[in-house]
Amino acid sequence: MKKLFIAILAAMMAVPALRAQEEAPQVIQGLSLDYNLNTLYPKDDSSTSLNGFGVNYNFDYRITESLPIYIGTGLNFQFLFRNAKMIEVTTNYGDAELQDFAIRDKVNMYYMDVPVNISYRARISPSAYLTPMLGLDFKVQLYGHAKIDVSGAYSSEIGEFLNEYVGVQPGKSFNLYDNGDMMGNAWHRFQFGWHAGLKLNYKDYFISMTYGTDFVKLQRNLGQGTFQIALGMNF
Repeated sequence: MKKLFIAILAAMMAVPALRAQEEAPQVIQGLSLDYNLNTLYPKDDSSTSLNGFGVNYNFDYRITESLPIYIGTGLNFQFLFRNAKMIEVTTNYGDAELQDFAIRDKVNMYYMDVPVNISYRARISPSAYLTPMLGLDFKVQLYGHAKIDVSGAYSSEIGEFLNEYVGVQPGKSFNLYDNGDMMGNAWHRFQFGWHAGLKLNYKDYFISMTYGTDFVKLQRNLGQGTFQIALGMNF
C-alpha cells in the first residue's frame, strides 16, 4: 500500500501541467457506471469474489489558482452478487458419475459509498486530461443477504448437518448484518477505507480505474478489496 501511495503522489508531481492551470474549470461534476470486482479476504480461509455494478455521482472543486488541484466527493451506489458452487462431491460408477452432494452459496450486497479525495488534472493533449487521485471512503452497507442451497443424493443429510452444527438452514435466506442470523458474528454496517485511482478524460467523457481496501473491516477477521472500472461523462 505504501508503494501505491508513493506512485500516485509521484504521478501527481511528475505529469506536466502544460496550460491546465489556466484552462482547468473551477467545478467538475460527473455521472458514471462502473464494473465492481469486490474481494473478501477471510483471515484463515481463501478469498471470495463478488461481481457487480455501480452508479456514481462525483463533484470536484478546484482549490488553487496556480495548479489544477481538486478536492472531490460524491455519492456512489454499488450492487454486488455471487452465485457459485462451494463444494461438490461425486462418485463414479463405471462410466456413470453420481453427485453425492453439492453446496452452492448465493449472496446479494448493496452499499452506499461517500468518497473524499484529492486529485490533479494534467493536460496531455488539446482534448485529453489525465487525473491521478487518492482518497478515503465512507461506506454504509444497505442490504446483505445470503442463502445456501444443497443438492444431490445426500442433500437431506447434508442439510440436517448444516442446520444443526453450522446454524444455516439450506434454502432459507439470512441477513449478514443480523446477530441472530449470524450467531453473534454479524458483519459491520459501516466501513472506512482508502482508494487510489487514475482517470482519463477525453472531451466530456472519461474512463477511470480505482482500487481500495478498508481500515474498518466488514468483520474483525474479514477484509475487503474493491477494484472498479467506470465509464462516465462530465457536465
